[in-house]
Amino acid sequence: MREDGPDPIDVHVGENIKKVRGLKGITQRELAERSGVMFQQIQKYEAGHNRVSCSRLVMIAKSLGVPPAVLFGKYSGKNNPEIAVINNRQAIRYINDFNNLDDEEQKLLKLFMNTLKALKRKKG
Repeated sequence: MREDGPDPIDVHVGENIKKVRGLKGITQRELAERSGVMFQQIQKYEAGHNRVSCSRLVMIAKSLGVPPAVLFGKYSGKNNPEIAVINNRQAIRYINDFNNLDDEEQKLLKLFMNTLKALKRKKG
């Protein structure tokens, strides 16, 4: 921690952990269990009071089902579509819905999406 308070990057990462956790409907206690820490530690990460180590950040990201770069947000690159997703509740819902489909349903949905993209290209 800096003399004048938490580092802004630590606060930002903590906010992103909280945001993704909330969008995925995971409690602090659930995330703590999945990540191997006490839920109070998750509270401290989310508040930016404690810095998340690299290994713990990877474990938290894995527990949330997102790449670690998503938790860095604006600090990991401007044109990263995965970062834009955490600011879009509907996108998170679609991702969760997709992940709940079986393999055959996922294949059909991918085929449908590719067909839509091809039709769009044809039009435009």
